Amino acid sequence: MPRHARLEEVTVTALRKNSNQQKTAVSVTALSPTMIMRQNIQSLDQLQYRVPNLVVPPRGLVPNTLSYYIRGIGEPDSLQNQDVGIYVDDVYIARPTGATFQLSDLESINVLRGPQGTLFGRNSSAGALVINTTTPTDHVHTFAEGGVGNYNNYQFRLGASGPIKTGVLDGGISVLYHTQDGFVRNEYLRKSVGNLDVFALRAKLRWTPMERLEFILSADYDRDYSDPVPVLPRVKGVSTQHYVNYDNLAIWNKLNAGGVSLKGTYSINRYSKIRSITSYRAFDDPGVFDQDGTSLNEEITVTHHRDFDYTQELQYQYDRSRLHFAVGGFLYHDRFASSRYNAVGIGNSFVPQVGLEISNSYSLYGQGTYDILPNLHLTFGSRYTWEDHSFEYTSATKGVPWHVNNPPHHWASYTPKVGISYDINRNALVYGSWSVGYKAGGFDDRATSITAATTPFAPEIVTTYEVGLKADWLDHRFRTNLSLFYNDIGNYQTTAYDPSTGLSQRFDLGNAYSEGLELETTAQLGNNLTWQNNFTYLYSKITSAAGNPQYLGKALLYAPRFTAFSSLIYRIPLNIPGSIELSTNGTFSSRSFSDLSNSSTNALQAQGSWDGTIQYTTADRRWHFLMTVQNILGTSYSVGGVTSTYYNTILYSNPTTVLFRARYAL
Repeated sequence: MPRHARLEEVTVTALRKNSNQQKTAVSVTALSPTMIMRQNIQSLDQLQYRVPNLVVPPRGLVPNTLSYYIRGIGEPDSLQNQDVGIYVDDVYIARPTGATFQLSDLESINVLRGPQGTLFGRNSSAGALVINTTTPTDHVHTFAEGGVGNYNNYQFRLGASGPIKTGVLDGGISVLYHTQDGFVRNEYLRKSVGNLDVFALRAKLRWTPMERLEFILSADYDRDYSDPVPVLPRVKGVSTQHYVNYDNLAIWNKLNAGGVSLKGTYSINRYSKIRSITSYRAFDDPGVFDQDGTSLNEEITVTHHRDFDYTQELQYQYDRSRLHFAVGGFLYHDRFASSRYNAVGIGNSFVPQVGLEISNSYSLYGQGTYDILPNLHLTFGSRYTWEDHSFEYTSATKGVPWHVNNPPHHWASYTPKVGISYDINRNALVYGSWSVGYKAGGFDDRATSITAATTPFAPEIVTTYEVGLKADWLDHRFRTNLSLFYNDIGNYQTTAYDPSTGLSQRFDLGNAYSEGLELETTAQLGNNLTWQNNFTYLYSKITSAAGNPQYLGKALLYAPRFTAFSSLIYRIPLNIPGSIELSTNGTFSSRSFSDLSNSSTNALQAQGSWDGTIQYTTADRRWHFLMTVQNILGTSYSVGGVTSTYYNTILYSNPTTVLFRARYAL
């Protein structure tokens, strides 16, 4: 250990090249595998609050489907286009089903805040989560991990990679299996519900037929047979108890998802290269759900969602001297079949909601940075997108069935970006940017009338203004990253009363904004203690709401005014083989809302949590033994609910969990 330990350099990989986070003029949080292990992050929803202004609301009907919100912008409906783009090994993940991503063999996680689209992939109005898994090389890499915890929590992760033909062909495979009893007790069926049952497999081949040419073939499969999320009743004569419900229906969900991708890179010379990324992905997801939490069966839903998507991206990159740029094209085709049969009210018959939406998107994009001076950098980006969506739908109104078949509806958008950054010195930079993001229009996959099913809604446009400061101080022992932002949201998409049709349907409500600040700090307090913090302030407001004055002035969904995260990591200075490390972290969020009415009944309460980990690593760093406790104080608070004519339900935070893990890596 050096006399004065310094903070390690954090590498950003999400911008199509590796760069130092402190030299990257965007709001980004990068997590390495070491950080992920220290904080026991095992799925993407656990990034909530650890990443500034990232909120992952409670899971909906199924645990394998998540929505993500960044700076108050997100999409709660899993059937619709998402505001936050998700990429795994440069492949765009079109829908949130299966997007929890139980994490296994990782190289990095990057979270970009603000509109994305002028550098890669599909246009995203709020930000992007970029995940990179380990790529096999000529070096042998193996790992095995097992874990056991309370609630019958069992976890296994295995992986191996290395040369198949030295210098030409490398391969790798990783496997994950995770089971756990649910936290809710069903008193009617007399068993735990909300159980986890996940199996995941990922394989890669890396072929280098010549020095300048590389192909990476990837395949993954995810089988998630976890229970639907059990809701808890609040009224109708049934006593409200945390972690107890009374459903008399055996609810279930069975997701099978996966895909293949081929990434080819040809280096023309030291300064430029061409890249192609081709992917096919699909999922099949049937399930049965009881949404009232009682034995009265007041809302039962039978679903079967199927999706197939194809993407193709071509890109040219140039990086030399004072000019750095990338230009490319992105093609996206998605075929989403949604089948829902819903019975609301005791004894009511099932109403079909069967849809088929076919989406096509074609984009040209480019972004470049020119060094006007050695310490002054100017960035320009542009994206042009063409979209068309067709929609076929079958349902019934008052027992009378009907069917519509909408021809393709077309949209086009231009979304630019301008940025400037200035290096104050070798350890500090300031930056400013103006960028525009886009979320596609579409049709109402939950339409209850012919009018709603035939009326498309327009794209949502987000214009973001941002300034920031990144700096290392005290000989790289203290780091601060500060950003201030303002988001102007036009054509805010939601489901509400539409005055043009007189119906409740998905449409463009009006305009809104969000503004705030994000502060991240890291301090190296001596050779053995690291202290990491972030603090965010977010204010959001709906400024126009066509025909819905009750929403004027309300906050956006899942947009807490304040959030905070703090983590301490201490390496105990003991004269023993290996090392012992203690880490603890806490999170806090002020109250936020799960509906646009901002009703206190369904609000997410102000909440906090405290976790801790102790880890022993052998001297050769091959063995790691960890014990992690999450929610040490056992606090329980509301994380949202649903109030309807027929039922009233609530969800609570997870109780205290303890997990013991052992990992061997070579």
